[in-house]
Amino acid sequence: MKIIHPFCVNMPRPCHFDLTVDDLQRAIEFYKSVFGWKFEKWQGGHMEY
Repeated sequence: MKIIHPFCVNMPRPCHFDLTVDDLQRAIEFYKSVFGWKFEKWQGGHMEY
C-alpha cells in the first residue's frame, strides 16, 4: 500500500531552487543522481549563476 501525504498531491513542481555550494559540479551530479533533476544554465540578467 502506498501512502501519499495530502500536501504532495496538489504541490506543483519547483522551477527554481537556490543552493549555496562549494563545488557546483559535484552538487549538480549529486542532485541528478538522487532526484533525477535536470539543470539548465540561466541565460539572463547581469550576474553569472
